[in-house]
Amino acid sequence: MNDILTLLIDNYPRIDGSFLYTEYDINPEEEISISINNSNIFGKDDIVGIHENRIEFPEDVIFTKKDSIVVIYNRL
Repeated sequence: MNDILTLLIDNYPRIDGSFLYTEYDINPEEEISISINNSNIFGKDDIVGIHENRIEFPEDVIFTKKDSIVVIYNRL
C-alpha cells in the first residue's frame, strides 16, 4: 500500500508574467540563454535580474502558457 496522498509533478521553467522560474538556482555571473518558441533568443543583457531560480525580464516581455521555452544556464 502506498502512503502518497498527492503527487505533484512540476514542469520547468514555470511562467509568471515577466518572470521565469527554473528547477535549479542559477549562477548570475555565468552566461544564460533563453529561447522562446525557437525564434526569440534572450541573453544575459536582456534580463533585469536573477535571484536564485527566478529570472526577471523587463515588463514589456510577457510569457504565456502556450510559449515553448528553453533555458540554458550554469546552476549553482
